Amino acid sequence: MGEGPESSFEISEFVSALERFKDRCERDGSEEELVGVLDLALRVSEGREEVAFAREHVRRTLVLSFADMRKLSRIAREIWEENYQEWYAISELMQAAGVASLGLGGRGAVSEQLAAAASQVGQIERARAAYADAFESLEVAARFSFGDEDHLRKTESSLRQGWDEIGERSEHSFELFDQVADDPAREWMDLIVWNSDRAGGEGLLAQVDAAQRLAVRFRHWSQDRGKTLAEIADQMRSLCASAAAGDAFLQTRYLATLGDALAEVGEWDAAARAFNDVRHPELGIGHPMGAHGLIQEAHCHFMLGDIETCRARLDSVDMSQLELLSDLVITVAAEVARYHSVARACRYWQGEDATPDTDEKIAQLLRRVGAIVSSSGEGNRTHYLRNLFFAVLIRDIEALKSVAR
Repeated sequence: MGEGPESSFEISEFVSALERFKDRCERDGSEEELVGVLDLALRVSEGREEVAFAREHVRRTLVLSFADMRKLSRIAREIWEENYQEWYAISELMQAAGVASLGLGGRGAVSEQLAAAASQVGQIERARAAYADAFESLEVAARFSFGDEDHLRKTESSLRQGWDEIGERSEHSFELFDQVADDPAREWMDLIVWNSDRAGGEGLLAQVDAAQRLAVRFRHWSQDRGKTLAEIADQMRSLCASAAAGDAFLQTRYLATLGDALAEVGEWDAAARAFNDVRHPELGIGHPMGAHGLIQEAHCHFMLGDIETCRARLDSVDMSQLELLSDLVITVAAEVARYHSVARACRYWQGEDATPDTDEKIAQLLRRVGAIVSSSGEGNRTHYLRNLFFAVLIRDIEALKSVAR
């Protein structure tokens, strides 16, 4: 007698693909964080966990290695073939993990994956937000020449195709960076918090990505939407305290992020107001974040043509403390370079001769800061932040030098 049909194959004990991969990773000794992401994704897919809570948990408490992210990517591809809802759940958490652990290319890729997964399960608003995040990464990459042009063009083409597809499925017409809610100040404030890292460089390195991403949103803001960008920025200034939940350091970092983003798009007056708020009594006058606020505010007043106020802000910087710290903290060395660059430009426009050793001093500081730059490892979050920090610094100093030749 032949075998019955039920005995011709092995019946799996798992109904869920996510559960199967979680069990496999536990058995092969994978990192605890990776197993934790799979477990959270399983609970999200089954409705036992809110996706917003799960994303925040992954973003703020789990640190996944680049190898773990690659492994999750392989798992996600296999899950995609079996269950769209589970693919969407794991994509949500991979994107959250990517914010904390990946560079521009990696984050853009997981955001594009999330957009495709969300679209597949009918979550059009989530797909919109994910595509905007991916385009955000692309704009920052293009602005600072991260990645070759051919790759950036192919990435943009892929994103455009996906974006056009969800546009056809939506009941409403929308632009790429349209706000989801009616309160752009709060929405953008949420983006500052989400994109800010929780460590590194006394806050200066940790907020550079958030500032550049916010600047992308600012560039796409249309002034015919009822409020000017400066008016919205003033609202955001008042939201920084509540967003920081009483943490003076985080409050100043959020304000610095806002100011840096406004300066990126030439909103010098609004940026100066944000930088003026960066100085916080709890941090003390010698804190690097306070110095960043003073130097950047001086830069804003210089660009506004108010040379006297520019000089006054520079005179308020405790340079002895800053130079002492610059020997210990590489990002503070960058602030000293910024200080000398703004002061040099100021002296030029007041008809004063540049101090002979100023250019060499700036060059020495840039060589020190440049040591943090890595020619490889863009997929690593720390390497990416360092590269972006240095790229922004070089760009700003060269711009100041060009007006003081």
